[in-house]
Amino acid sequence: MPRTIHRTYAPDGAPKPFSAYSPMVEIDEQRRSFHVSGQVGVTPDGALAGDGEAQMRQAWLNVLAVLKGAGLGPEHLVKVVGYVTRPELVPAFRTQRDALLAGAEPASTLVGVPFLAHPDWQVEIEAIAAV
Repeated sequence: MPRTIHRTYAPDGAPKPFSAYSPMVEIDEQRRSFHVSGQVGVTPDGALAGDGEAQMRQAWLNVLAVLKGAGLGPEHLVKVVGYVTRPELVPAFRTQRDALLAGAEPASTLVGVPFLAHPDWQVEIEAIAAV
């Protein structure tokens, strides 16, 4: 498992996570934070990745590519927020997050929304990282 640079909390008395994420993450004041704009299921050449599951994977890959551009990896994530336009995409969100984040467990929220900024987009993921 990657070494995390922040402290996570999963206290007794709070519900256990439904998947691989942390209920709360602490970043000390000496850390730099990075806010990743919403990434969608579009490939680097601007093409739509395909169906909802393909878009989900591509959106996660795009988050990781943005992090990599700053010399960061999934272990630096402290919070992710996902938006999906169909409830059937919830399992894909969890599966892709768990697989591509390689054991990192940032705080995580997933929200169902009626639409995103483009009618063909089915998923958008934003993130906060710290180092």
